[in-house]
Amino acid sequence: MNLCSIMVFELCKYDIKMSAQILVILAAPCSRASLVAAMLGQHPEMVALPDTNLFVADDVETMLGMHSGMGKGVSDGLLRLLAQLHEKRQSDEAINAARDWLVGHGNWTTGQLLDSIYQQMGSRFLIDASPANTMSRQNLDRLYKSYPDASFLHLTRHPRSVSANYIDGVNARENAYIWKDNYTDEEQVWLQPNRMISEFAMSLPEGQCMRLMTEELLNDRENYLVQIAQWLDLYTDKESITAMMHPEKMFYAKYGPPAAPCGMDADFLERPSIPTGRDIVSLIESSPPSEIEYSSETLKLARESGYQ
Repeated sequence: MNLCSIMVFELCKYDIKMSAQILVILAAPCSRASLVAAMLGQHPEMVALPDTNLFVADDVETMLGMHSGMGKGVSDGLLRLLAQLHEKRQSDEAINAARDWLVGHGNWTTGQLLDSIYQQMGSRFLIDASPANTMSRQNLDRLYKSYPDASFLHLTRHPRSVSANYIDGVNARENAYIWKDNYTDEEQVWLQPNRMISEFAMSLPEGQCMRLMTEELLNDRENYLVQIAQWLDLYTDKESITAMMHPEKMFYAKYGPPAAPCGMDADFLERPSIPTGRDIVSLIESSPPSEIEYSSETLKLARESGYQ
């Protein structure tokens, strides 16, 4: 298939077969996926989840074991979400109760768990931007098997901006809530996931995936938010679009209790508002802290994504 242009909407219509309507944001680390999810989640017909990282396994018991091996904070978003749904608060006691509930439902599939969350969220369009979805093709295929009618937004950010943020994160590893990933260096952190997402998108029916540059969305917010809402067949009135300009109003756009403090990208939790300025830079010219010369594969894929 040809990836949908943000400006072209000859989109195929397909019936929703699953109980949940889901928009999955697929992005490399440091691409501002949490910010974009929070923006879209302010639409009255949508709600953004914190990072649940559900689809690292088929069942909840295995998922919890995987989370433990991936680093501290991987389960924070899911625990905060369940604490709020079940206990109507996010205290340490509610977090511990949510953890016990997950252990007690270890035989559930991760798809069943997301279905349960969907029903409790009032059947609004769910937005999931969990970084674990793009850590491996196996995770992505597992999600798609559970929700073959999901909509996918491939969110890209300039590789040099991603590299710079990634280096900053590596330098701040003393932060207990930056969890381990499977990328090896500042180039691969952009190339590997974007290559995988592009290959996955090519396998989808036309209209099921849209690719969008983060920079373009943030620089022309009203135009692109309208088009995303049109793509998803949601309200495009002024009030709905204006609401999406305020990601800081997302319920999880702040740190949680000590038992589960994170749950979204740390940069977003520190600054949960739309940034000003433009961070597109040259693909060829290097600048601190990213001094590398990119491979021809990275340059080719970045240019195909719209970068110069």
